[in-house]
Amino acid sequence: MTADRETTYWTAGITLTPSGGQWSATSKFRDRRFAGPDSVEGELATRYLMPTAAEAIDVLIRELTALGIGLGTERIAPWIYIEGDGEDPGIAYPPGWPALLLEQARRIGWGTYNNWSPDQEGATS
Repeated sequence: MTADRETTYWTAGITLTPSGGQWSATSKFRDRRFAGPDSVEGELATRYLMPTAAEAIDVLIRELTALGIGLGTERIAPWIYIEGDGEDPGIAYPPGWPALLLEQARRIGWGTYNNWSPDQEGATS
């Protein structure tokens, strides 16, 4: 079967999940067809826990890129999230996780919580 139209996929970011001092990463992606009956979405995740959040992020970015899945859109910058938004009582969040996410977001030029985005770099309030 051959495709009769070009399909491009995109993701709004990566969600990190801490587990016993290690990290997994997940990214949900979708096509650019909005609300169509033939619209699709999927999920890509690290198979195993990684020693650091940076490694989990980098593995997922590498694979998303290799599969041709866009990181954000023309109007939406990708973000780094944490599972449960840091409020899931079933997850043992490491101390300082917001600072860790901010560090990683700045490292790769993405957005994260506290309304930080690459566009704000160097901005003053």
